[in-house]
Amino acid sequence: MTHFNGPTTTITLDVPTAGVLSLSVEANLYSEWKEWTRGNYSFNTEDDVNGTTERITYIDHSLHTGQSVIYHNDGGAENIGLVDGTEYFIRADDASGDRDTFELYDTEANSEAGPATTGRIDLTASGVGNGETHRIAADNSKFLEAFRTISGDPLAPGLDAAPYFFIQNQVGFDWRIISTDEDQTINYQGNLVAEDSALEIIDVTAGRSVLHLGLQPVTQRIDEVLTAAQLANYNGYVTIDTSFGIAGTAYPIGTPGTPVLSLADAITIATALGLRKFCLRGSIQLVGALTQFAIEGIGAEDVDAVDVNGQDISGTLLQNVLVTGDLPTLTSPVELDRCTIGIVTDFRGSMNRCALTDNITLAPGQTNVVDCHSLTPGAQVVTFDCQTTNLIDLFVSGFTGLFSIADSTNASSVVSVDLASGVMTIDADFTDGIITVRGVGTYINNSTITTLTDVGLVDQHDVKIIKQMVAGNVTISLDDLTVTVYDEDGVTILVVLDVSADGRVRTRTT
Repeated sequence: MTHFNGPTTTITLDVPTAGVLSLSVEANLYSEWKEWTRGNYSFNTEDDVNGTTERITYIDHSLHTGQSVIYHNDGGAENIGLVDGTEYFIRADDASGDRDTFELYDTEANSEAGPATTGRIDLTASGVGNGETHRIAADNSKFLEAFRTISGDPLAPGLDAAPYFFIQNQVGFDWRIISTDEDQTINYQGNLVAEDSALEIIDVTAGRSVLHLGLQPVTQRIDEVLTAAQLANYNGYVTIDTSFGIAGTAYPIGTPGTPVLSLADAITIATALGLRKFCLRGSIQLVGALTQFAIEGIGAEDVDAVDVNGQDISGTLLQNVLVTGDLPTLTSPVELDRCTIGIVTDFRGSMNRCALTDNITLAPGQTNVVDCHSLTPGAQVVTFDCQTTNLIDLFVSGFTGLFSIADSTNASSVVSVDLASGVMTIDADFTDGIITVRGVGTYINNSTITTLTDVGLVDQHDVKIIKQMVAGNVTISLDDLTVTVYDEDGVTILVVLDVSADGRVRTRTT
């Protein structure tokens, strides 16, 4: 592989003559591909430290002269002449152009003044057999990534520059493909990479110049390496509009003002920019894993929709969207917040302030249902299905409406319910497990289960009676010693109490 040493290059394209393009490199370009942003270079204190040449061996390293690094002994005890946590400066090349070893200096100026040895750190091998592993940490983040075409594909190896095109960075227009019909000067700071490490990056042959540029182990393209101002325009997320968005990944696509059309392009943009959130307008169906992300609907929670489609969404947060689909085995819980939830299978995680429209089957593990409700309270029953032998920990708090728990034969399964209103039903096929019910509400037990405890459960009907008695919706008959309590309308009878002369309730008719 060709190695350049330096942060910038200027490539001048002369006007082609009879289809021949002359290419010259005005300055060198640092091109190593190995360690893009944060490099950790580990070496052995016995074998890799030379106390005579004062050089450390690291085969085919990507360090450059003048670069700042931090030395770490990682808790080791062997002294090689370096101080843990101290900043040093690299001299990468000796007189022979060696790229497998480097020296360390006390200042950047001294490292760049070689081959003088002023400020060079004296190294000592540990002298210990099977020496310790020490390392230096290097920040290569100022080097951007290699050229790719505007469509995102790498430049093909062996591309003849003359009859094709080159890449120009026009201010305000991102990276564009341009013809070579005129003089072009390209100033580029970044990493230039050979498609094949056996090829020279620039192959000057008779009558033509060939560029061997291309693949590297990253997804980010040069048109996605943005200025700080451009990155700020994303507001920390990629915006998707599946009806009116724009296909592609070049800036400003994916910003709130210019949404991207597809989830696939949105993932490419997010990955390149290090973003972990999407704002969605429209409906998407997952076709691959989407873990540790957040998706938030821009409109009403039943308008923007996510079909999980059997894909892994471990650790993902979904907000304000309609959620449906099968979930595979999850390595970490999923969180649904302010969502409308349709048919979802194998769920494990949290549902917060959600509207449920259909039954939920539960995967093994813990599920929390907090301040949720059936979409049509009083008419629709939402069933939490434990799927027979699954070991389930289900915690329901503040549920409004009708719901049931069903299908458990695992004695270790735990269901804990704090009722807010409505009715909970324990289905007949919930034959084993531990159930605890608290709060204000009622439940119907259609099961033969004996491990059921209702702790301080207050019947909602009794609460209503007390409220109406305090409100004065009561009549007292001295003739037959009865007290009648009415609902808010003053007509509907909630309860008739038959009392004795001393005021004690003898019978109650509801």
